[in-house]
Amino acid sequence: MGCPLHCGCYYSLKDGTYAGLNWGKIEYGSIDGFVTRIGVDDIEFGMVACHYADEQGIDAITLGAVLSFAFECYEKGILSIKETDNIPLDWGNKISAMALMKKVVNREGLGDILAQGSVKASEIIGKESHRFTLTTKGLDHVEADPRGLNAWGLGYAVSTRGADHLRALPAFEMSITPERAKELFGSEEAGDRFATSGKTAMVKWYEELRAFEDSMEICKFVARTELNFPGPLAEIYKAVTGIELQPDEVLMTGERIINVEKAFNSREGLTKKDDTLPERFLKEPLPFGSAEGHVCKLEPMLDDYYSIRGWDVETGLQTRHKLEMLGLEQLALELENMGLLR
Repeated sequence: MGCPLHCGCYYSLKDGTYAGLNWGKIEYGSIDGFVTRIGVDDIEFGMVACHYADEQGIDAITLGAVLSFAFECYEKGILSIKETDNIPLDWGNKISAMALMKKVVNREGLGDILAQGSVKASEIIGKESHRFTLTTKGLDHVEADPRGLNAWGLGYAVSTRGADHLRALPAFEMSITPERAKELFGSEEAGDRFATSGKTAMVKWYEELRAFEDSMEICKFVARTELNFPGPLAEIYKAVTGIELQPDEVLMTGERIINVEKAFNSREGLTKKDDTLPERFLKEPLPFGSAEGHVCKLEPMLDDYYSIRGWDVETGLQTRHKLEMLGLEQLALELENMGLLR
């Protein structure tokens, strides 16, 4: 309360259908799953739905994704009206959306299946419904479509947590000049959201900065523009701890974190095949808008990403050389004993 940065807003609905609803903070990332993602054009309904999700302790982004999965399965004939408990899941139907949300929360009928998440639900429903689950490593994507943002697409694919836009959040893809792009990432095209050149260096750089920022508990809206560089972050770190770091040590700290997370995933059975995007983003061009006709060009970026990370391009596994460079010898030994080191 009282933060000067506008990542969200406080609201009060004074009249209309939902008059009297007053709720804390709401933001784009949590509300759009209940409006545009399911074809609803009433933003006040989005507020009400998000309020309901918060009240019930349900993640709003995941709930919106589960709703859209069910709506598309209904549209494609995969779910019948009987299987939806006689709720017509037509795009834009607010009454149906709220009814289905309540079934998910109370684990009733179809809601009991959807409450397990879209990936598990698709396994239960079958009928190739998995084509409509928009997830990476099991985590639902937000509405920043990687078909119009190649660096974002790569960031989603390689994120150790799955489709988490905040693990990289490569903001320069949409804001940097060609000259600055070449200086930072080796290519003037790094700032072109439809290009692939320079994007691997951009994603690596952002991942390491974000990992360092997260360890400092810094708000990502604060660490933007001129503060989102190793030098200023080192100064903030010194002001709080008294410990002096060089800018390259900031990036190396972030790189160590990324490598520890990567090793954790390898131990748990994730492989190179999990560093991917839903087929829709890779093969189905956007039908309209400023990115009309585009798909995410993941493949040429992915191998280059492994290469600049010092990982094995063929398998995506880490290498002893890279881990020892980062002072993670013990981690290299553990991975070697599990057969997960190249």
